[in-house]
Amino acid sequence: MSRTIGDREAKVVKYGGNPKVVIPDPDIVHIKTSSDHDFIILASDGIFDKISSEEVVQCIWRCVEEQRQPDIHRQIGVCIEGLIKESFIKKTFDNVSCVIIAFSNLKNYLFQNI
Repeated sequence: MSRTIGDREAKVVKYGGNPKVVIPDPDIVHIKTSSDHDFIILASDGIFDKISSEEVVQCIWRCVEEQRQPDIHRQIGVCIEGLIKESFIKKTFDNVSCVIIAFSNLKNYLFQNI
């Protein structure tokens, strides 16, 4: 993605580009987390182009329920793999990347319900 920021053919109109196609200014959202939060998902548009936010969260919970892992790090890895597989099943044609930040509430849930 970062290489497109300086890509003249992608950005300059006289070369057939669109100056607003990829911009170096990030979208920043401030949220206040609480003990009720389980995780945050940061993912590229290759995932969100094909899967709604609600479906992404459902996919993560499905992986948690169906593929219990012995520690939180492995569990998150399984969830990320499941989400990426789901985006490929839905035929995304874009790059996919995902990071999940798990909070202690998710860890507590996992190990209470074993």
